[in-house]
Amino acid sequence: MVLRVGNDNKFYYNTGTNAAPVWVLIEIVGDVTLDQGVNEAEVDLRILDYIVNLPAKKTTGVTAMIANQFCNTVFDALKTIFENKTKTQFAISDIAIATSGAEYFKLYGFASAWPWSQATQELSQHDVTLSPAYFEESAVVVPPQWAVTP
Repeated sequence: MVLRVGNDNKFYYNTGTNAAPVWVLIEIVGDVTLDQGVNEAEVDLRILDYIVNLPAKKTTGVTAMIANQFCNTVFDALKTIFENKTKTQFAISDIAIATSGAEYFKLYGFASAWPWSQATQELSQHDVTLSPAYFEESAVVVPPQWAVTP
């Protein structure tokens, strides 16, 4: 097992397709969080004294701190993705995504929040929220999923 600090992980967006991705590294990023959970389906039966739950559908999303850097190609592309409500594929990888054995989570999403923080003694930044998006490629739904580079 190889332990890594978050600073060694990678965050990407795809300018290609799901079948033939062209991953672009987002280097102007700080903290990235992959949110994952499972919704609960309530079970309220008369035979039980308690209300219990069953696992239901999974939930996911990404939050990322992006440095405010106008006239930076990647920043401008991400800002355009937000402004145009573009569904884009993103990936969070443990190492460089093209490396054999890289494990990553990928999802099509859109930037549902793009707040701009201008704290007086902090980096000017955007705490971006990426919400999962319904996306089809060649008439097939592309769900969020874990993947490994062969």
